[in-house]
Amino acid sequence: MTLLTQVTPECRPFAETCEDLLKRRQSGVTHLFKTWTRDEVCDLVYSSYKAMLRGGVRHPPRRNQVLDLADYFECTLAERNSLLVSAGYAPLNLYLTGPELAEALQVGMDTLNLLPFPSVLITRDWSIHAVNAAVLEMFQVEAEVFHALPEHARHLLHLAFDPGLPLYHKLSGGTQGWWDLVVRDVLTFRRENQFATQEPWFQARLSSLLQLPGFPPAWKQAGQDHHDLELSALHRMDFQMDTGEILPLRLTYTLLGELDYPRIMSYIPMQVK
Repeated sequence: MTLLTQVTPECRPFAETCEDLLKRRQSGVTHLFKTWTRDEVCDLVYSSYKAMLRGGVRHPPRRNQVLDLADYFECTLAERNSLLVSAGYAPLNLYLTGPELAEALQVGMDTLNLLPFPSVLITRDWSIHAVNAAVLEMFQVEAEVFHALPEHARHLLHLAFDPGLPLYHKLSGGTQGWWDLVVRDVLTFRRENQFATQEPWFQARLSSLLQLPGFPPAWKQAGQDHHDLELSALHRMDFQMDTGEILPLRLTYTLLGELDYPRIMSYIPMQVK
């Protein structure tokens, strides 16, 4: 492209990546309100974009501006990382894969079985990869029953929203307390995976969850409340015992390395004064 010949060497990889993203978005499905033009990039995200193409900018923008551009382009995680690397920044490394993930999960399973509290092992997509005997005992679910669940159902949000599964009723599904808990969890899930919303796995998971009663309004409310609700790594959930008593539990997390996931989530009984 002739225009790119004017870009400074320091900015060329970044400019090429941006132009490639613009070209792909222009040739894709028509957006409801974005026109995918250089003028729009300047107006909405990076005011110096055209100046950079003319050679008037010596260095790529700051990292936070690159991430703003990635949001504008509605990048997948791979595209977001390409944009970051082209600007000279480290990529986002949020998801372990392959042998590294397998090793981390094995460490998690070994640790899980040593914990006295009811605990589950999850990855960033909130799939449950293992449970200990204590959590099965608390939910009064046989190991064979849990492992017989289809893979898509062994997911924290699916278990909380599916009225055909035991956890829904144990969490007093349908009550205000349940609603407050699940909206909080949906918001946490959105925030934890904010850079993966365009990934095929996220879209498939969301499509599946939207089929469950109660999830669509929770998803909508979480989107509306995301600026107002402060989240804590430690929060309470109420568990309904078979006797009818409510057992308050504190959710805590055990990390297995430098990354946030995989992690072990434990349910610690609280002392009620």
